[in-house]
Amino acid sequence: MPRTWIEIGTVKSVNPAKREIRVVAQEAHAHEFEGMVWLNVRLTDPTPLRCRVKNVRGSGDEFIVAFVLGVTKDNA
Repeated sequence: MPRTWIEIGTVKSVNPAKREIRVVAQEAHAHEFEGMVWLNVRLTDPTPLRCRVKNVRGSGDEFIVAFVLGVTKDNA
């Protein structure tokens, strides 16, 4: 069965040195950042990158998602 993807936010900025992205969450999906373990990020290529999340910090509609060391700086 194919998976359905939903968009929960938009990448606002990136910090490759720290393997972090700043995401502006869509209002209805902000709660999904709590306890997040994996994040699929879609670039210009239609195939999303599946990245393991180290931690998420922030509140409201803006979050900083840090990835584990296994995620390359190029991917971040």
